Amino acid sequence: MELVLAAISGVISAVCAAIAWRTSREARQRSDARVAALADTIDPPRSQESRQLGGMMPRSLNPLAKIGIGFGAVTVAIIAAALVMDAAERPATTARAQTPALELVTMQPQRRNGALTVSGIIRNSSERPVVGIVAEVTVVGTSGDVMATRTVPIELQSLPPEANSSFSVTLDGVGTAQRYRIAFRGPDGIVRHVDRREESHRQSGS
Repeated sequence: MELVLAAISGVISAVCAAIAWRTSREARQRSDARVAALADTIDPPRSQESRQLGGMMPRSLNPLAKIGIGFGAVTVAIIAAALVMDAAERPATTARAQTPALELVTMQPQRRNGALTVSGIIRNSSERPVVGIVAEVTVVGTSGDVMATRTVPIELQSLPPEANSSFSVTLDGVGTAQRYRIAFRGPDGIVRHVDRREESHRQSGS
């Protein structure tokens, strides 16, 4: 939005500069015409060569035109700087958005009387608190069909940075199904996570 406003401001500035330049040019032409008419009245006509030399004298811009052109140049420079800064910040923002916010520290499945319970611990690896996270466990049959899905909130619904929270999801009536998958969701959808179970197991064993 800021870039759009800056672009509009630049266009307006350029139009103002063009109007100021044109107004200055017309005023200069009228002034030159009056001066030439007065000179012809007072002095005798000059030769063709003298008139050509006189016409080649440089003319300075009207102060209003100078201000308009300068303002337009400054506005264009500001817009260019804003575009460069926005392009430089965008990759960093995208990288932060793609960084997983959760780490799966431990997870254990337990089966009893046809029910499957998946419990474990997750860690918030981001720099901000994570709010409203739920654990979703999906049981898949041997043919790849989804047999059951259940979603349960994790223990801490406001998980500070570097803090851990436990979760436990129980699905009834899934028999001896061996395959299941877990995902974590937030208010805006799926929250990516990294599986750190092997790393956690090595640290606990050392």
